Amino acid sequence: MGARLSEAENIAFPSITRGQSQIATARLMLSLPGIAMSFYLKRRRAVCLFKKELMARGLSSREAEEIAGAYPFKMGDMLEMLRSGGGN
Repeated sequence: MGARLSEAENIAFPSITRGQSQIATARLMLSLPGIAMSFYLKRRRAVCLFKKELMARGLSSREAEEIAGAYPFKMGDMLEMLRSGGGN
């Protein structure tokens, strides 16, 4: 069995060894590019659909583009939130 975690880590994750923690971290690091690409593509699709819906409701292409540009959670916003610790 691997080395136990520190006391603070042990409180949060009582049955996880250091080796298991490192494996979980490695899995997360390997899956992050796929998660980021999926987020980017899904957001892009949602913005495009939103813009088309605005134009179908009678807005000009220019107006729809401007409003769709304000669609929430750009990739840069998400990365900034992660860097800052998730808003904590």
